[in-house]
Amino acid sequence: MTQPTNNLPAARPRKVLTQIASVSWEHPADRAALQSLRAVPGFDMVVKKIYGFIGERGIRLLFRQTPCGWAPSSSRASTSCIPTC
Repeated sequence: MTQPTNNLPAARPRKVLTQIASVSWEHPADRAALQSLRAVPGFDMVVKKIYGFIGERGIRLLFRQTPCGWAPSSSRASTSCIPTC
């Protein structure tokens, strides 16, 4: 058998940073937007229901889709992406 020829460095063990608060990494505009959304009655319940129904992976895939469309004038041989909006 042949050995794999990847020249990747050895994996380092993960270091959990317990001294850092997650709030310190939030952008002030994001923090304000979250506070205003949480002030809407029932918003947390709706978000929990959506995550429970679709799942986090499905939502990530939904937002990962490309907004690029194909124009009717583009040929099949063309590989360029032409926005339709």
